[in-house]
Amino acid sequence: MNSKNNPARLNRKAYLGKLALDLVHLSSEQVLAVYAERGLLIPVEVSSTLSYLNQHENSALSNIGAALEIPHQLAAQRVAKLLQLGLLKKRPDQQDGRRSVLELSKFGKEQADILMQCMEDMAVIYDQIYQEIECDLPAKLQSAIDALKNKNLLTRFTENF
Repeated sequence: MNSKNNPARLNRKAYLGKLALDLVHLSSEQVLAVYAERGLLIPVEVSSTLSYLNQHENSALSNIGAALEIPHQLAAQRVAKLLQLGLLKKRPDQQDGRRSVLELSKFGKEQADILMQCMEDMAVIYDQIYQEIECDLPAKLQSAIDALKNKNLLTRFTENF
């Protein structure tokens, strides 16, 4: 049976996106267990937002989106989740009435402290994994991102086929 009739035999290299998503899903699932064990009550996807707000008090939504390089709508969804969980307080900006300023609540600061320690410990664990697989995976992923930004897939297809 050839690979056209058997999807399991397709070249895994052609499914970079699927492998990347598989890694994201697996690591997110496992991080949830770590979060629960550590007493973190936040969804994994808001971790970077909570971390940013812990380091940049009195931030506006636009600052979060720009700093985390995520669309405004996604930043708004993450902030809404943090507000819903009672981790943030929102107040009008005294200098610009059109904007709101976000700051961590007492509970938010407690959760952020746990998160920051967890991230330090997670870096140690991931370093062990990178040694195990003999690859600085974040560096390689960034290189792949940079390569695709430099020359997108369509251009590469046009040049090769």
